Amino acid sequence: MARSEGTPYAGSQGLFQPDARVRFGPRRVWLTTIVALVLAHPAPAEAYLDPGTGSMLLQAVAAAFIGGLFTLKLYWRRVKAYLARPGRGEPSQPVENPQDGAS
Repeated sequence: MARSEGTPYAGSQGLFQPDARVRFGPRRVWLTTIVALVLAHPAPAEAYLDPGTGSMLLQAVAAAFIGGLFTLKLYWRRVKAYLARPGRGEPSQPVENPQDGAS
């Protein structure tokens, strides 16, 4: 659908007119800058990660991998049946060479 000159972008709401300009005053820029700096400042965590945490993360990764293998095992027949469908890779009827029987 082509958009005519006077139609708004957001349908009947008229939110974004093609000739509308977004104006940022100096007050808004300062407020945005201050909020961004406050949010970007890291707070002290005062946390300790002991070796058990690393072990637990390694265990979670191993469990996800083994769970994926188990899921693949459950659906392996469906995957093989999907890949072995006729029409995938091989033609359904053999193609005859016209020179074979024309002697």
